[in-house]
Amino acid sequence: MKSLAGKLILSIGIASTLLATYLFYETYRMTTQRLEDVVVQQAEMAMQFDLSIRSYVGGVVRPMMYELLGEDEFVPETMSTSFVARSIFEDVRKRFPETIIKFSSDNPRNPVNQAGPEELKVIRYFNENPDIKRWTGQIEIEGRSYLAKFSARRMVPSCLKCHGDPADAPRSLIERYGDKAGFHRPIGEVIGTDTVAVPLSNMTSALWSESIDKFILIGFMVGFFFFVITQIIRLSVTTPLAEISRHMSRAAASDSYRDIAEIRVSSKDEIGEVADSFNVLLSKLNGFYDSLEDKVAERTADLKQVNDNLMREMRARKETEASLELTQFIIDHFSDPIFIVQPDAKILFANNAAGKKLGYPLDELMHMTIFKIDSNIVPSAWPAFWQEIRVQESVLMESHLEAQSGELVPVDIKANFCKLGQTEYIFMIVHDISDYKKAQVEKNLLEKRLHRALKMEAIGTLASGVAHDLNNVLSGLVTYPEMILMNLPEDSELKAPLETIHQSGRKAADIVQELLTLARRGVSRFTPVKMNTIITDYLNSAELAELKKTHSSCRIETRLAPDLLNIMGSEVHLSKTIMNLVINACEAMPDGGICTLSTQNRYVDRTLKDYDDVEEGDYVLLEVADTGHGISEEDKERIFEPFYTKKVMGKSGTGLGTTVVWSAVKDHEGFISIHSEKGSGTTFNLFFPATRKQIDEKEPSFVLANHQGAGETILVVDDVLEQRQIAASILERLGYRPITVAGGEEALEYLNENQVDLVILDMIMDPGIDGLETYRRITEIRPGQKAIIVSGFSESARVKALQRLGAGQYLRKPYTIDKLAETVKSALSE
Repeated sequence: MKSLAGKLILSIGIASTLLATYLFYETYRMTTQRLEDVVVQQAEMAMQFDLSIRSYVGGVVRPMMYELLGEDEFVPETMSTSFVARSIFEDVRKRFPETIIKFSSDNPRNPVNQAGPEELKVIRYFNENPDIKRWTGQIEIEGRSYLAKFSARRMVPSCLKCHGDPADAPRSLIERYGDKAGFHRPIGEVIGTDTVAVPLSNMTSALWSESIDKFILIGFMVGFFFFVITQIIRLSVTTPLAEISRHMSRAAASDSYRDIAEIRVSSKDEIGEVADSFNVLLSKLNGFYDSLEDKVAERTADLKQVNDNLMREMRARKETEASLELTQFIIDHFSDPIFIVQPDAKILFANNAAGKKLGYPLDELMHMTIFKIDSNIVPSAWPAFWQEIRVQESVLMESHLEAQSGELVPVDIKANFCKLGQTEYIFMIVHDISDYKKAQVEKNLLEKRLHRALKMEAIGTLASGVAHDLNNVLSGLVTYPEMILMNLPEDSELKAPLETIHQSGRKAADIVQELLTLARRGVSRFTPVKMNTIITDYLNSAELAELKKTHSSCRIETRLAPDLLNIMGSEVHLSKTIMNLVINACEAMPDGGICTLSTQNRYVDRTLKDYDDVEEGDYVLLEVADTGHGISEEDKERIFEPFYTKKVMGKSGTGLGTTVVWSAVKDHEGFISIHSEKGSGTTFNLFFPATRKQIDEKEPSFVLANHQGAGETILVVDDVLEQRQIAASILERLGYRPITVAGGEEALEYLNENQVDLVILDMIMDPGIDGLETYRRITEIRPGQKAIIVSGFSESARVKALQRLGAGQYLRKPYTIDKLAETVKSALSE
């Protein structure tokens, strides 16, 4: 509410309402009090009248009747105080039917006087409080409110004749009422009450009848008061003020002060003084405006000249600002970090690329020193460094910047000296050379591997020629002694020398065979073989038994995967590989230890960087680990070179064992991984490509017929084509209908329009969404969709998270027919 008149009217209205409310309340309260006093007075008069009747009958009429009738006669109509009082008040109730006047007893002789629930409460109250004779209050009788007065009727000696022992009571009284009720009441006990009750509804009606006229009169008077007061305020205050306000509003809206007129108000009070003050102010303003126009005219010429100069300066400044904005844009969007450093080594400025590269907020970066981010620049060398750049003006150097994460970033820094006025700066442009450094490392590694491969090829060629010539020489040394020994008698003196020649020839032949293995670099014929079988055969071989004799403190343990896939290979070369690795492991443990042979299926999802780079695919992994003295980094680089050995030549070996291992693995298109630390043992991991081709032998533990499908539709989701083809081929052979897709997105598209019985879901797929995200979205399309998870890695936290969403079993790659059949059958039956 913005107007003063409205505020005043509202205030007067609130005050009038409060006054009226107070007057209504006081009128109602006084009327209520007066009517209550009248009712109480009426009840008191009725009670006194009742008690007077009782007193008269009991003290005057009853003794006279005993004299006339005798002590054995009792006439209730004239001698009973209760009877006489009740009879009299029955006539009164004809005039006042809602008023209650009665005598009530808890054990009356006459049932008409039986006390009700409220009277019984009052009788108990009087008996509990012997000093109280009267009680006045509000009670409920049959659902109606009454103002009641009670007078206690106590037993006194004069009452014993009729209420004591029935033997003492008048004969006519016993004949009329009997001898049960109203007797044996002790002196002082309250035997009943005289009750007078007036209904409060009569008082309420009278209250409203008397109050309504007063309320109307009060309302009229307050309304009239409100009207008169508001009219007085309107005429004397709000109307003149509104006129002054409108005049001032018109003055404020006028474009020329000369159009403003004086205010004409006849009032001589404060409002009149406001109008007069406005008129005086207007007169003074007219004088000021006249003087101001002259001064403005004088200053206009000067301001025009100043304005022209200012416009020229503004145009120059805008051009400068545009140039600075362009420069700032270039710096902010420059891909390399830029720093401006002060003589005290504090960073004055850094661009967005600097903050992004180092991981610092720009405001934090620009409160740091150059020492914080470049450990190659130390405080003690800073003055010399500054002087060098100052003299040379431009310096190119290589360094490392330390990011907030602690990572060291290799960089080239172009530092330029800059002087603006009397202030000197160093302007640094920093270029990240991490990729260049990585490329250099990769180049060196490739060169090292190429050099190693070329060296092995060259040595292999040499070994091939040597082995060929030696074989021709050794044939006689091995064959002829054996033929001669067959024809010599047992006691011949030549037998021992010939056996020595024969054994030496056999040993030389073994060395030549290793040279041939090294030189051949390829096995003529590969067949499906089982690595576990080859290991088991070697463990039962005479070679291992002979090895155990010389290394009795070494223990051989195995951990062979029961569901191992087959590989395409040569049992002879693979057995030779295992034998050489076990021999090397035992000889690396001169004080005893454990050599562990383990196998497992391994699916490589992405290239593994190691001694060899292991490419993606299904592999059978052979792991040979010892607890020996380990291999140094220098020896690790040359370990597979022929004749490179730390053993005593002629005693511990030929120096060709690891070379044969390397050659055999390469012949089988496999890869080698070496993990070793000096004093902590060595582990050789040999990765052989797995195959689904089966060996011609029966495996009674798995019956294919028990795992046949019934044409169920199975969706295979895998990003590798070969894996999809393998899975589809196995599923078709098992009697299922496979559908293959190359990623999670394609799977979702297919399931949007089609239903399948089971999803075989690869865990890692690149590019695109992985198995966890794919299944999460599948459940939005097909809630409760059955699925099994496959992966080349171990069971991970993401696999368990996927299973919590509802996916079924986890199947590790590479596939085998029996494992895939059992897993699919189990998943479909759930």
